Amino acid sequence: MAYPQTEETKRKISEANKGRVRTEEARKKHSETRKRLFQEGKLVIPWKGTKGIVTWNRKGVDSPSWKGGRSIDKNGYIWLCLPDNPNANSGGMVAEHRLVMSNHIKRALQPWENVHHINGVRNDNRIENLRIVLTGRHNGKVKCPYCHNTFAIL
Repeated sequence: MAYPQTEETKRKISEANKGRVRTEEARKKHSETRKRLFQEGKLVIPWKGTKGIVTWNRKGVDSPSWKGGRSIDKNGYIWLCLPDNPNANSGGMVAEHRLVMSNHIKRALQPWENVHHINGVRNDNRIENLRIVLTGRHNGKVKCPYCHNTFAIL
């Protein structure tokens, strides 16, 4: 449709089409048009296993709800959508503080290397505020030598 329609207009169209029987000629013309559009790639039939643009299955930049690939989780960490990054999780997201640290040391972080925010502000990802802490040494708990706070690393 070229423009959004009101509920009243939709109701009237529905009423007008109830009980309508298309002629054999109209059905054939409709079928040929659909076949032509499908071959040109302008029509997608998702249940036929076809490839193409399906509006409810677009991801990333192609999604209508794309917000730049940057999000903040419930713990206050910033996550970036970088599926090709070696530190990306299964959803293609990388924690920004881990990305900043891996760019600084010019290699991917290992799973046993955690990045600690010195001032405790989880969205402050300046390199001078980040330190690498090894998992094996703290068994889940770390006491920061700068802020003297004890915290858990998962």
